[in-house]
Formats: sequence, C-alpha cells, structure tokens
Amino acid sequence: NFSSRAPAPIFGRVVLLLIDALRADFVLGSNARKFMPYTTDVMERGSAHSFISKARAPTVTMPRIKVRTQSLF
Repeated sequence: NFSSRAPAPIFGRVVLLLIDALRADFVLGSNARKFMPYTTDVMERGSAHSFISKARAPTVTMPRIKVRTQSLF
C-alpha cells in the first residue's frame, strides 16, 4: 500500500552539528563532560544521537576551507 503523502513530522526541528576533525573521545569518552558538557547533557537526556564517520585520505576539506576564506578577501 503506497501513498504519495509525506508522513507527519516527528520533531519540530532538527539541528545537525558537524565538526570536522573532532576526536570522538572528546564527545563520547570518559572526559566528555569536561570537554563538551552541554553536548554530553543533551546526549544523556536522549535528545541527541551520535554518529562517527571515519574519512580516508585524500580528503577535500582543506581546499574547501581555502576557497571559502579566500573569497572573503
């Protein structure tokens, strides 16, 4: 049974936080409360979920950062 109508939203809004080159143990490790207390609180309440992505070289992060910063000047 297929319907073309979208289901009702579960949440009113979604915030996606993407931090390049952040070590997972800073957010998920034993010292997470010390390094990122707010993020730790939100995850402990169940209001946030973590996802770890591991990139392999070569990545294109640096060229993209350079383009964005050079276009400002």
